[in-house]
Amino acid sequence: MPFRIFALFRTSVSTAATRGVTLMEVIVTVAIAGILLGIGAPLTWDFYLRNELRAQQSGMIAYLRTARTRAFSNRNQSAHGVFVGANNITIFEGPSYAARNMSRDEVFPRPPGIAAIGTTEFVFAALSGRTASSTITFQSSVDTAHVGVNSEGLVE
Repeated sequence: MPFRIFALFRTSVSTAATRGVTLMEVIVTVAIAGILLGIGAPLTWDFYLRNELRAQQSGMIAYLRTARTRAFSNRNQSAHGVFVGANNITIFEGPSYAARNMSRDEVFPRPPGIAAIGTTEFVFAALSGRTASSTITFQSSVDTAHVGVNSEGLVE
């Protein structure tokens, strides 16, 4: 009897009827997917919160450096600073946030769920860029991040 290649792909009627997916297989697959999602969702949320916290920290460092550079270069012959509010961060021009030139404000949103603890107003002196040595801490439910400024105005 000669070997025929098509004989390998031939199926009988009895095996063709058993190729469907049973209800039990669907239930098991959905259960496994649910368990994996149940385990993965909290890990993903923690990762997201840590990422938001690091982004807030990096943003604050950038805002402080921007304000210091503007003060150091004596832009508009004025001091410059950063104010951290409940919902936003403001880069301002003036001797304090209360006495600032509001037309020159740059406002950036803050993510919800991250608390700002410590100094919320940083003012850099014109020409020198000096400020009071201070620290701000950003805190979420999973981690904390610190940003410090020394008396010379260097952001740490």
